[in-house]
Amino acid sequence: MRDAAEGAALMSGTDVEVTQTTGMYGVLPNHALADSIRANMDAAEFPLTDEQESFAAELKATLDDPSYAGVPPERRDEAAESAMFTDPIDAPDEGETGAYSTDSGDVSWNVPLGRFRAATWPAGTPAHSWQAVAAGKDLGTAAMLFAGKVVAGSLYDLLTDEELLAEATAEFEARKGDREYESPLPDDADPYELTDR
Repeated sequence: MRDAAEGAALMSGTDVEVTQTTGMYGVLPNHALADSIRANMDAAEFPLTDEQESFAAELKATLDDPSYAGVPPERRDEAAESAMFTDPIDAPDEGETGAYSTDSGDVSWNVPLGRFRAATWPAGTPAHSWQAVAAGKDLGTAAMLFAGKVVAGSLYDLLTDEELLAEATAEFEARKGDREYESPLPDDADPYELTDR
């Protein structure tokens, strides 16, 4: 990007100044942790009450064009028929580069990291929609309780299963190799100055 900007400036007889305000690392996967998390997702109950299920159905009925792109094709009919699709599924984007930003990528280059998601709104709801916001308190709380169970179970596994801990650590070291994490932000960056722009 810098070379392209400098080339364009050279061609147009102008100057270019680059100010780097952010940066991030891609997520370093850890299958040992992912497998433990998935097992805990399968074991944890998603605590959805009848009232919450009914609320989810009411919200879902307001969707004009529900999308199930994040659900594997073989489970999309099931998701379409559910008000809240809370069954654990394998990561639909495993092995792909996601088109989203997350600072957990930086964390994953410093310690072994496992991640998962929990349903916080009705199946098919687009993110950043009013339905997603409306679902927050009731349905989001149920997802939070489910996520708490999964995190607690996975932490318990790591604390009690030395083999799992060793496997996750070995995978982290192997994937990282001899590459060391260096913050992508410039050493002289003043975060207060950058946010004023």
